[in-house]
Amino acid sequence: MATARPTGRLTVIATLATLAALIVGGCVSSASFPSPTVPPPGLPTVVPLTSVPPSISTILDSWPKVGVACGEPQVGMPEGPGEPQWSCQGTLRGVRINIAFSADAAGLADMTAQVPAATKAQTAVGVFDDLMAATPAFSSAMPSIREWIKGWNGSQGLVSTQIPSVRLSIESDAIWITLSMARVPRFGSPTPGGSD
Repeated sequence: MATARPTGRLTVIATLATLAALIVGGCVSSASFPSPTVPPPGLPTVVPLTSVPPSISTILDSWPKVGVACGEPQVGMPEGPGEPQWSCQGTLRGVRINIAFSADAAGLADMTAQVPAATKAQTAVGVFDDLMAATPAFSSAMPSIREWIKGWNGSQGLVSTQIPSVRLSIESDAIWITLSMARVPRFGSPTPGGSD
């Protein structure tokens, strides 16, 4: 069976079309997808672990002993631009806990820990207290922090207090019971290298 062979003109057109597709495809690929080492604008970047302050390393070493694991630190999140932030999860007293915290050169800057709203108040208090017992930060304020947490009665809504060097709150709504703490002052802790 005989087949028609393309003429020289058709071969040139087909070759040009193939080259154009390769060039356009190459341009689209490089324009649409940033280099793997440079994240797209607005997205967090992974911080090398060598930049973790020693006070945070002690937390990251302590938490796995009670069942909390943290991911790699991120930078560029809206809550604290330029500061490393961690997301962690674990199970304490049989309750799932989500934790997010940020740090700077002075140590732990702020932290949020959440348990499901269905958690009984006494259990939530125990979970938060266990977390604080395993958190080597705010050493001079930690007894007062733990005492305040133990005094929470399970009320709905927001309750808060300020202990020297730390602002605390517990908020209970239909979805979460949330413990929040932040260093005071938030920036420029008077004792660099520590969280007090």
